[in-house]
Amino acid sequence: MAYEELIRSMEMDAALRVREVRAAAEAYIEETLDAARRQADEVRAGHMAEAARRIEVERHQRLYRAREDEKAGIARVREEHLENAVAAAREELACRRGQDGYPDILKGLLHEALDTLGEDGARVHVDPRDEATVRALLEGSPRGPPVLPDLETTGGVVVDSADGRIRVDNTFESRLARAEEVYRRELYDLLYGGA
Repeated sequence: MAYEELIRSMEMDAALRVREVRAAAEAYIEETLDAARRQADEVRAGHMAEAARRIEVERHQRLYRAREDEKAGIARVREEHLENAVAAAREELACRRGQDGYPDILKGLLHEALDTLGEDGARVHVDPRDEATVRALLEGSPRGPPVLPDLETTGGVVVDSADGRIRVDNTFESRLARAEEVYRRELYDLLYGGA
């Protein structure tokens, strides 16, 4: 019987040992699973944070592009309005020749150009439609400059030196172009209320 008790004792010992090994294995498995879950959660959180960061960067880029597109669109519209205002001014100036005050305007442009050049021997270039008016304006001046009807303009004169090196363009077109550049900011302010 001692032999049977020894076998039973060994079987019980073996069963206890199997339970201990099984418990240790289950504990190890549970620890490994917990560690794997934590690691997976960390990886997932890292991926989510990276995805959120990329989404935020993309959002900022899209907002920036949208704002830039909006600014470009507004600038195009403003430029179109400015061009329309200048075109309207150009049309208005083109009609001046037939109005009563045009000879006075022409006289002012002529004398301003001659005074700016400030030298003898100047030549006055005019539109053929203004030739008679300019000759009449220069009639009283001693040694009046020659008048050359070789311009095509809506109004005004071009005066150049005898050698042709210095040229004063006082036509409506050139003055409007200069005014557009000089007063561009003021025109924007008038059109858009200082925006």
